[in-house]
Amino acid sequence: GTKVNITPFQREKTNVIDLKIDIKRGYTYHLGQVSVSGHTAFSENRLKNFVYGPSIFRPSLVRKQIKKIEALYLKHGYVRAKAKIERFANNPLTKKVDVFIKINERKKMNLRFFGNRLIKNQTLKKYTTFFKERGYDRFSIERSRERILQFYRLNGFFFSEIIP
Repeated sequence: GTKVNITPFQREKTNVIDLKIDIKRGYTYHLGQVSVSGHTAFSENRLKNFVYGPSIFRPSLVRKQIKKIEALYLKHGYVRAKAKIERFANNPLTKKVDVFIKINERKKMNLRFFGNRLIKNQTLKKYTTFFKERGYDRFSIERSRERILQFYRLNGFFFSEIIP
């Protein structure tokens, strides 16, 4: 691995200490195998492709790619899905790091709007709070209801109702 050696030197007749820092860079590890578990909505290869990229292994980059996996789930209605790194396993012989990812998909949310003929469902979906807040409790349901009603009223439908 990387080694750092710090040697202090005091200058004569002064109150200053100089530090000499020697850095011996260790081996560069590359990304090895990626394993994904807990997924059913998407294929393992599709999820692995988010992680594969530059061959140099950097944990921060892997964590960034994990967020992209969560965004994919969110886009497809899995508002509470979580992806996390279970562990890294480095192999000193091959100089590779294997990554193990665990997916918790949770329930998929399908939004269906009935009685709406003029406004696209995608537009109404944007006014819900489920995707932004990544949840669907009774408070987010009420906030979504109010936002959709407000949207309708701002567009001239003053007597609109949302029936629970």
